[in-house]
Amino acid sequence: MGSESKNRPAQRGKGSNRWSFYVEDPDGSNIWKPVDEDGSLDEDAAVWGGENGQPGDADDLPVKKFGDSYWVSMGQNVWRKVNPSGSDNKELGPLTGGGPNRNPETSPVAKIIFNPRDGRYYVGPLGPDASGNEYYYGDPGTGGDGFVDSTQAGPEGDDVVWYLTGSGKPYEKPADPTNGPGTPSYGRVLSAEKAGDTSAWIEIAANGGYSLLIRAWCLSQNSMFGSNGPIYTNSVLRTRMNAFYPTLNADGALREFAVTSDVLSKLGNYGTSANSSNPNGFSVPSGTLAGDVSSDVAFPLSAQEAYNFCLGIWGLNDIARRNYAMLKAIGDAHLNEWWLRTAYNASLAQQVTSVYGPDEYYRTGNDGWIHQDNPNWNDAGIWGAPEYGNGLGVRPAMWVASAVFDE
Repeated sequence: MGSESKNRPAQRGKGSNRWSFYVEDPDGSNIWKPVDEDGSLDEDAAVWGGENGQPGDADDLPVKKFGDSYWVSMGQNVWRKVNPSGSDNKELGPLTGGGPNRNPETSPVAKIIFNPRDGRYYVGPLGPDASGNEYYYGDPGTGGDGFVDSTQAGPEGDDVVWYLTGSGKPYEKPADPTNGPGTPSYGRVLSAEKAGDTSAWIEIAANGGYSLLIRAWCLSQNSMFGSNGPIYTNSVLRTRMNAFYPTLNADGALREFAVTSDVLSKLGNYGTSANSSNPNGFSVPSGTLAGDVSSDVAFPLSAQEAYNFCLGIWGLNDIARRNYAMLKAIGDAHLNEWWLRTAYNASLAQQVTSVYGPDEYYRTGNDGWIHQDNPNWNDAGIWGAPEYGNGLGVRPAMWVASAVFDE
């Protein structure tokens, strides 16, 4: 709609807009409106003239009038007020959300950020939430309406909760995990390059919006379990796991998406398939981003996790057996025996469990079963791969947000 025409000077645009004429309206506002063919001013096509105060060039930005004020549209229902101080028409105010009624004048929303990783705006940071993470509100990653309608009080419209990794990568808040065994999963591999490691990682289970990954290759140096008996909490193996996590690339996907878990309270119980579903053996992700925390982010599988998620002839389901086959195909499960975190049983209190892999030393094709070993085992030989040194293999696992595969 054109506004009422008045006799005033018009200014020609520049570049591709050189055939258009603009009038500053109101006078001295740095708000410029194209002149229609009938001489009226096109309010709907009004622009802010930018820091040079001139219309029709590259620094122009579209504006909309709310009440008596003009606001530059940044897109996605995010705005910046023109001349917020009342003394400089080349000045813009801070990023401001328009809220659910999409009006920044009557319902301004502060704490708006622009994320260059995805070119989107978010309300935040807010929190922390119950998991200890800062969070944000924003349009869904797929299928959204393209507007940030939320306020700091909560999400509005179709907006959802988002997290940011340490490097600023946004991802939608994962579904909460259940306090129990996860679900076996198969088929997704995180490459070494994306992981920020020298080995690929294999997804073997999921719980809510989180994935349990296992390293395709054991660490380059084998180890004894520990000299203080078969309890993981005070073991050499735990020390090795905690030393490994900080060696991952800080910008890699594992460090970006790793979360803590309750692994120290879920050491597991060894037994036959009759008690392999014991909930004491299934770690549960907390949902708290690990960040630079190094303690107990990486850990060995329990007997229960191996039985259900990644084991050969003793695997309880087809997915567990297929995951173990993948571990052989792209990793070193066929070369090395590797420690679990689970003590063997009460009658063999000094024994700890491991996954027996090297079939060339035992029964060809019959690999992938749970074995018991002395935690002090530190010799080379048939139980481990000599090229890895003495002891048995150290194979880390880790809970991560499943968004790691969206990277």
